[in-house]
Amino acid sequence: MNADFFLISAVIDFVLLNVVFSTLALGVERVLQTRVRSRWSARRWSRWLFVLAAAPFVLASVVILALQIPVQLWYEPHEPVEYVSIKIFLIGMWGLIGAGVAGLRQFASWWMASRFQDRALAVSQPWCAENTGTKLPIYRIRHELPLCCLFGIRRPKLFLADQLFERLSSSELRAALAHEESHWRHHDNLKSACLNALKNFFFFIPTYRRLVDRWREGVELACDEEAAERTQAPLELASALVKIARLTPHRVPSPRLLMAGLGLVDFNSSWRLQERISRLLLLAEGFYWGDPPFHISLFSVAATAGAISALSFLAIQHHFFFWFHHGIEVLEHFFM
Repeated sequence: MNADFFLISAVIDFVLLNVVFSTLALGVERVLQTRVRSRWSARRWSRWLFVLAAAPFVLASVVILALQIPVQLWYEPHEPVEYVSIKIFLIGMWGLIGAGVAGLRQFASWWMASRFQDRALAVSQPWCAENTGTKLPIYRIRHELPLCCLFGIRRPKLFLADQLFERLSSSELRAALAHEESHWRHHDNLKSACLNALKNFFFFIPTYRRLVDRWREGVELACDEEAAERTQAPLELASALVKIARLTPHRVPSPRLLMAGLGLVDFNSSWRLQERISRLLLLAEGFYWGDPPFHISLFSVAATAGAISALSFLAIQHHFFFWFHHGIEVLEHFFM
């Protein structure tokens, strides 16, 4: 088989599988939203959203590496030259362009965040948060935005604008810090960087953007809920959100910089803020989203072992590879 044709075919199948899997994941998210979302805590919901957002890429990678490549080597004709149609070539190019765009956007976010941290550390002052109980390094900085934002993955730092010290009470500030510490404890900056890379790579697949946006919304609700439970101050956190939103200018500069970190308030969305405040008010009234304790049951162990055994059995069956190859060709012709 021609090496160029093999590579382009693998890229096309990878893109098409991501389209299919991300569409299915978004459908699962909508079903869970209507059936179980109201009974789950925000933390449990955000974990499921992260799994749904990352699953299409993981599943597509497994299918390509474990199934598509062996099938192509087995069933495709071994001719010295194979011709690539214009449509197949264009879809393959879209995938390669997506990889380039993802790399450029990720580098731009990393570069802007690094420059911001270097400049901010040069002019900011370390702030000792003895009464808050947080272990995060906190820096006080003068900035045009009411920043309460966590930057960095390996050694994260929390930057607080001077405006917050002037406008927020001590209890409101403590609740805001608990929210950002929750991001740090659950490695949300690392998760955000990974999901943003997927969203940039598949910028031409709208379902990916929706899945990542759903996760960003869910993780903010989860940190709100955890901060309110730790500080026992849901009303103070809601008040801090409102005050920061009022201090925010209508036009926010450097949106890519803000995407590089996780802040207390999404400066570009107001309806999300309304939902967060509504849930905090419910917490203040004593409402609790109780999750059942996690345990590994005998049924789950048996189901996992059965699934692995079934896949192992199918992997050695000649007919399975034949029908898989036929299904991939049908999928390619459908999108062509």
